[in-house]
Amino acid sequence: MLEQHAAAFFEIGRFVEIIDDRLKLLAHRDGEHAALPDEDRRRLKESVTLVIAKKWAEGLGLDSVVRQLANIDDGLSANSSIVAAQVLFNQLQQRISAELPLRRFLYLAPDDAASYQKPLANWEAVVSRFPSVQFDISEAECCLATGHPTAAVFHLMRVAEIGLRALARVTRVPMLKTVDQENWGRLIPAIDTAINKMPEGRKTTKKRRDTKQFLSDVAANVGPMRYAWRDDVMHSHTQHSDPAARAILFAVRSTMTKLAERVDQNGKWVQTKSLPPPAKALIPSLLKSVSEESESVLRRVEDGPPYWLRYRLRLLMRPPISQMLPNNAA
Repeated sequence: MLEQHAAAFFEIGRFVEIIDDRLKLLAHRDGEHAALPDEDRRRLKESVTLVIAKKWAEGLGLDSVVRQLANIDDGLSANSSIVAAQVLFNQLQQRISAELPLRRFLYLAPDDAASYQKPLANWEAVVSRFPSVQFDISEAECCLATGHPTAAVFHLMRVAEIGLRALARVTRVPMLKTVDQENWGRLIPAIDTAINKMPEGRKTTKKRRDTKQFLSDVAANVGPMRYAWRDDVMHSHTQHSDPAARAILFAVRSTMTKLAERVDQNGKWVQTKSLPPPAKALIPSLLKSVSEESESVLRRVEDGPPYWLRYRLRLLMRPPISQMLPNNAA
């Protein structure tokens, strides 16, 4: 499909109008039967070839316009008169006017044009972990930009399905078939069961509790998609409006972005590179706590600071040496 900016059509019309005005000026100054000046003839031939023929008429398939452009290129010879050039360009205008009503041009608002040209924008984190969703993301964004919201939801459900299968792999749900052949109706309850069986409470480590909470949050977002959107759009039960499709896009993108924080397309855990705050930044806050509850501060920090920091803190908490010596030794 040919893509053109609205400015291109404006420039074409302005270009033809400028040529018409220039030829009228020459006819008024020199007479319409006078020879066309060499400089004007050269500029006309170059402008027609570069601006219209190469960038517009040939791309749009305006066959009669292309043929007239060839006639202009041949007709503007060294002995051409101004009136002959006027006739050629009047014929060009007539052919453009006759060709354009046979075509329809789609207008895209600025936001939709941006989504159409760069459909993967705002999906970078998802695409990096789930490369197979690129096609459906692009189709969903383009369908939404061009006014096809139901088609956009169809592709978004295909994106969500990739996330669902990755969630099934990472939770290691038992399969009757391969993951790619299982349906939503079996995967969703199997995932919920697997997550519920994960240990919780104080007896488990903080890492395991965080993992269960993470999987529960993602599953809570993916599961309702089946009944709310997926089944209806896949079985032609409903049509979606543009606002509804945009809300669904936001929901799917948020859920997939959340899943991509820790899980990849193959259901493998991804190591997140989160750096702890600098030790120097921890010392002032820890010292403040020490001044209020000296010995209990270390027990309240769940994971505990490093050994060297605990040693430094204990040194800071020690009373002055003069207070540690006997009274007669002072």
